[in-house]
Amino acid sequence: MADNKVKKSFATYLLVLVLILVAAFLIIIVVMMFSPFKNILGFQYILYDMDMDSADCRFTETTAEETIDFSSLDEINITCSYASVRVERIIDLDTHAIGITNKCKGFARASDNTDFNYEIYFEDASKTILNIEVQEPEGFLFFDRTVEIALLIPAQASYSLDNTQVNITSQSGNIYVGNTHSLSENPGDTGFQSEIDINALQLSTNSGLIYLNQYLNNDLNELYLRSNSGGINVRQDNLNISQTFECYTDSGDVNLTSVSYTGTTSLEENIILYINNGDFSANTLSGNISLNISSGYFRLDNLIGALSSNNSIEPMDSASISIDVADGDISLPFVNSSSVTIGKFTSQHQVYINATSGNIRIDEIDGFGHIATTSGNIRVKALSDEINLATTSGNINLTYDSSSIADDITLTSSSGEINLSVRDNFPFIAYFYDSDNNLRDDFNNIDIEYHSDNTANPFITTTASQQEGCNITITTNGHISISFI
Repeated sequence: MADNKVKKSFATYLLVLVLILVAAFLIIIVVMMFSPFKNILGFQYILYDMDMDSADCRFTETTAEETIDFSSLDEINITCSYASVRVERIIDLDTHAIGITNKCKGFARASDNTDFNYEIYFEDASKTILNIEVQEPEGFLFFDRTVEIALLIPAQASYSLDNTQVNITSQSGNIYVGNTHSLSENPGDTGFQSEIDINALQLSTNSGLIYLNQYLNNDLNELYLRSNSGGINVRQDNLNISQTFECYTDSGDVNLTSVSYTGTTSLEENIILYINNGDFSANTLSGNISLNISSGYFRLDNLIGALSSNNSIEPMDSASISIDVADGDISLPFVNSSSVTIGKFTSQHQVYINATSGNIRIDEIDGFGHIATTSGNIRVKALSDEINLATTSGNINLTYDSSSIADDITLTSSSGEINLSVRDNFPFIAYFYDSDNNLRDDFNNIDIEYHSDNTANPFITTTASQQEGCNITITTNGHISISFI
């Protein structure tokens, strides 16, 4: 009985102690919240409630107050850490303005820099470059982490940034450019415009999101987008870029509808995409495209122009590339274990693909094709011209849907299967070789539709003797099959 009483007393004392500690902790929290920025036991509570009205936000340099005319600027540079940045038109504003909001609430260590500072200044005396630098408060537990920088443009069409390049650099903040909806016009108002005209954009964030909204003018000189681990969303349906478009992400998602190069200068590369391990999806890209991708996803509905990718220093790893319709040459020399699927080439173009274990599929090509893998499988439908398909141990499936051959067809696999489908009236001469380049005589491992008793090597169709240049060379130790469409 005594032991039970001792245990109950100990439990009671322990409970009381815990309650006292909890109460003390809550009292400290309440005291900190009612005494913001005061150091209590090495911690402090931060509390900001700064909401600057856009109409009252004017640029101030020394003691002279000055209203900024954005249209006279060559560049606007915005630098911040986690603040979100937006560029938009706004009704009931009679001049360009800068709005800065800080609603941060939370806890910080005493050693954290909880100051909130910003500077708005011209780069030099020419007053053509405007810099906006914001230092956000530090902390470890935020209830509200809202800091916002806004470039605000009146709704009147006469106000624009069509001569200005906007550069925004943020660590984790989101970036929004353009309005998300049409600005309603009041009766009697004229000259309103929802879209924002901007000369060029350079937007960069480490982990934040980038949004180009639909009410952004679709004509830009340059567009640079980077979000290392965040996402990039271009909601403008058709972007026309007269100089260069660059898009970078390490692991984020990129979604856009259509980007076209509209310049007159013949640049080798005017659309540069660095996807790495990200996920890229677009409807149409028109221009000369340079793609660098490692293990990410690249999905494109329509390619208009040339596409080349990677190099020996930065080869692909295990990416997935899918293009529905291609109207241009494609060169993918370092595919490695990545998979490549191309739906259809709209006209005569060239494709060059070199892979290791990656599988390659082209649903229709009317032009030159050279595709090689180590162990990956190759499946191609060709309409004409020279086709060279080679793999060490993978399988080859070629459908040749044409009535003639302009050049030779070469299919090579050391040990894999080779399956060829041709038209039933197609004249050709087929040569079968083993991997040592000797004519094969093991006809049990060679199947030709309608010719089960064939023992000839080369195999000559009845109409091929009068044809020239209709040679098909098949080299493999594996099974060979020829069928008819």
